[in-house]
Amino acid sequence: MTNELNNIVNEVGIIDEPINDVLLHLNNIQPMSKAETFTQTVKERAEAFKNEYKDTYTPQALKEGIQAIYDEEKAKVEQSIQSENESFQAKRIKAIERAKQQIAHSDDLDSSEISKRVYHTQTLQSDLSLELMNADTGSSISAILSEKMELASRDKMKAIALLSSLHLFANKIDGLHDQERAYLLTKLKMNKDELNKMIYGNKHEAYRQVIEHLEKMDTNIYTADKLSINMNSNIERYL
Repeated sequence: MTNELNNIVNEVGIIDEPINDVLLHLNNIQPMSKAETFTQTVKERAEAFKNEYKDTYTPQALKEGIQAIYDEEKAKVEQSIQSENESFQAKRIKAIERAKQQIAHSDDLDSSEISKRVYHTQTLQSDLSLELMNADTGSSISAILSEKMELASRDKMKAIALLSSLHLFANKIDGLHDQERAYLLTKLKMNKDELNKMIYGNKHEAYRQVIEHLEKMDTNIYTADKLSINMNSNIERYL
């Protein structure tokens, strides 16, 4: 996902501090590095502890001492994971808000433009409702969508109206068999992306994709580290 975000931002040249900040954080993360550092630190401290006390402590006392070292280092790394993840999540939320602000700014319209869009959208949806009513197969639905996309490619107002009407195709597609439905949903998604680019340009679409990627992101980007640490709780390997 990080590579996809990098490509989206770099392709259109987004220079936006909150978004670049969250990408910098993601690019600097090394998967499992915290778990590996934790294991190595416990190993080194356990070896030093054994070397210092092996001649004076009983095996049980050595084990308890190493358990204390393990617990101490685990608490440290878990606190580090929590702190860094909270920092990242704050950056992620800020980047999403920034991208939404940029989209909202580009969407500012006067009342005349809004009236035109409403008129064209209502007209298209009325026509589409009739056309789709008689479309009983995936190929017939696909043909209607292709025809409307062709018209949209030559007229921005028609592109805007079609983007606002894609839910009519989605509702119709829901009633198809699995294979046809999967194909047409993919086509619909591609057409939606294409319409966004036609209407708003590449940068607007890039901001939209940034929002989509960041909203889907895990609420803890250090999950792999945390799982690895919790799965290796047996201290026998350090004795």
